Amino acid sequence: AQRACLATSADGLLTWQKYAGNPIIPAPPADLELVAYRDHSVWREDGLWYQLMGAGIQGRGGAALLYCSATLCEWEYLHPLCVGDIHSHAPLWTGGMWECPDFFALGDRHVLSVSVWHQEQLYYSIAMVGAYQNYQLVPNVVHKLDYGDRYFYAPQSFTDTQGRRIMFGWIYEGRTSDAQMARGWSGVMSLPRILSLGPDGQVCMQPVPELMALRSEHIQHEAIEVAANQVLVLPNVSGDALELQAELVPAADGCCGVLVRHAPDSTEQTRILYNAAAQQVIVDRARASLNQSTDRTAHTAPLQRGPGEPVRFHIFLDRSVLEVFVNGRISITTRIYPTRPDSLGVAVFAERGATQLLQFDAWQLQ
Repeated sequence: AQRACLATSADGLLTWQKYAGNPIIPAPPADLELVAYRDHSVWREDGLWYQLMGAGIQGRGGAALLYCSATLCEWEYLHPLCVGDIHSHAPLWTGGMWECPDFFALGDRHVLSVSVWHQEQLYYSIAMVGAYQNYQLVPNVVHKLDYGDRYFYAPQSFTDTQGRRIMFGWIYEGRTSDAQMARGWSGVMSLPRILSLGPDGQVCMQPVPELMALRSEHIQHEAIEVAANQVLVLPNVSGDALELQAELVPAADGCCGVLVRHAPDSTEQTRILYNAAAQQVIVDRARASLNQSTDRTAHTAPLQRGPGEPVRFHIFLDRSVLEVFVNGRISITTRIYPTRPDSLGVAVFAERGATQLLQFDAWQLQ
């Protein structure tokens, strides 16, 4: 059984003392038939403490169960803050159980972030944005937080001293358990991201500007037209620890994008592209690795551009980790495992029409 427990620290979080009365919530609510119950989130509101527990209600869907306490030690169950619908796929299927709930105000709205778990499978993290009234959330916007799906999972956030809401996620592995054991580690945390509300009410994530402190050697490429079906390998830009910024204008129904971890003969490469006809950002991992046991499925995210709006890729590559931010609105986080030592190249490409490369900057990362 998974139960909420309390521990305290008196030395700045270096050592911890477990509360003698643990667990502080001895059992789930007796009147609910739950498929799972774990992961808590705690906040202070109107002089009291509130806590969410992630859960799933049999036959109904994911749920975030709300508790209240004056002391942090004794908790009263109130009701679900929000419950999903396992039978509905509109606007987004929210599964049978919600892990790692995180609840916070953002702008003039409230956001419940959860990760969708169903029958032992990890799916994706979602944001539910809406009005918080009578200690319940009524969402009117529901969307994926990151379109890398399970590769950006279990995110948690906090408000920093500047008042920014900062979120980290857990970046999953895309290789076998045996490969993880052989490497001696598994999983990693994402870069920190600033959260904001976009004009459509969705939660947008942007890398924090403090990451610029990691930049070292800088290379800039001049504006140029990339011809249809051309792959322009960028001289002097290569590596597996890079920050890239590219601004591109695709042909009306064309594709444009950036290749990373590109081998000289193209046998290994990861394509990060925008398909103007489909209005989609795609991270194509079909040739990301010659190792057939690694996950090489593609990730797709919707992105409708405004009139004349270029495609702005902001890419962080750190060995096997790839975090892609596009036009300040969507992100795709994933893993790639090239095998060749020379799979280090970077290129810009165009398909189904010429692309204007307006700007390209690359930094080696410390």
